[in-house]
Amino acid sequence: MCEHLARAIETTIRGSAADGLPTRWRNLSSFQRAQRWFIKHAMLLTGWFPAGAPAPESVRPDDEADLEKSLKYLRAAIFDFERKMRDASATWGYHSMLGRMTGRLWRRFHRIHAKHHFSFVR
Repeated sequence: MCEHLARAIETTIRGSAADGLPTRWRNLSSFQRAQRWFIKHAMLLTGWFPAGAPAPESVRPDDEADLEKSLKYLRAAIFDFERKMRDASATWGYHSMLGRMTGRLWRRFHRIHAKHHFSFVR
């Protein structure tokens, strides 16, 4: 779980507005884009996270995750994310399912995402 969250945060850090819309977003109809806009805003407003959504391959953890290494990785990813947040010239990329996001929205997304996963161990 910690490795998955770290990979997701790391992907956000690497993302840039210069990357443009993800292919999966460009191929959507206007109706599908409107649906995703609604889901994005409902999620970010209420803190709801859709259960059962498969994680993209790029953020799936290794088969043999080590808790200490994963925690260290997550801490480093959070630190790097917050450093990027303090950079006034930073640009932020697109979420492959939710579209364009600002740094503030990415922070909210990652908090909701982490809360969703940590609820499994509560």
